[in-house]
Amino acid sequence: MRYYDGFTDPSVGLSKRNNREALHLQKSAMKKLILSIVVVFIFTVDAMSAEKRIALVIGNASYPEVGELLNPVNDAGLMASTLTDLGFEVTKELDISL
Repeated sequence: MRYYDGFTDPSVGLSKRNNREALHLQKSAMKKLILSIVVVFIFTVDAMSAEKRIALVIGNASYPEVGELLNPVNDAGLMASTLTDLGFEVTKELDISL
């Protein structure tokens, strides 16, 4: 008597025809899943492109207690460039104070 213990493949012991049918059902389910993901992605990208996307990038390199930091200005420039390439309207501010 065969039973499924949660560890072994439940299709073990089925005839070749049943195995082919199971494989066909798995492929069909996978195709439907991939199609669903693609459709959701398309609608998400379409919805995102309709929205106005803005970003504020601040790169502070000057701190009274610490002194001058080396990377924040370069990092802010790279981030602003990347966001602009992704379609954001970017405002970049460097070394601002309150």
